[in-house]
Amino acid sequence: PDVKSFILTPDHLGGIEFDLQLLWSAQTFDSPHQLWRATSSYNRKDYSGEYTIYLIPCTVQPTQPWVDPGEKPLACTAHAPERFLIPIAFQQTNRPVPVV
Repeated sequence: PDVKSFILTPDHLGGIEFDLQLLWSAQTFDSPHQLWRATSSYNRKDYSGEYTIYLIPCTVQPTQPWVDPGEKPLACTAHAPERFLIPIAFQQTNRPVPVV
């Protein structure tokens, strides 16, 4: 309960933080696809680098059928975080767009 999924940013970004939010998850226990959003309150021109994302796996018994939990947390067993390295190349530009 005290451990949450989180993102570590590359060192050269000065420790900026991201909020990680699960937007959607397939309604199945059989290899569900998920959609996540990472949001930063910082404005940088260059976010490029290798990010480390830690996600908390949550398992159920193999015979447990899927039941939509509604607003309640999903009943499952949390495990140690899984680590994923994600290379990101993203730069913003301040160049004005010409009016034609």
